[in-house]
Amino acid sequence: MAKIVKLNEDETLKATSLKWVIGESQSIILASRYKCILGIDDRVSRDIAKKQGLDVIGSRGILRLAYESGLI
Repeated sequence: MAKIVKLNEDETLKATSLKWVIGESQSIILASRYKCILGIDDRVSRDIAKKQGLDVIGSRGILRLAYESGLI
């Protein structure tokens, strides 16, 4: 089941300060909050996330891991 999570005031300011597409910026901030790998394909967004110290993975990487794990 999906859970809707909102940014707090400080996180909203951080997302805005990235000066990038708001959805991607919010995803980067939330991945930072939860200290998780960010699944994102957009090259610029991936570069921004990496500069924020996040690990990123794209669709191909997710599919590769699923294949190697025998899930698909």
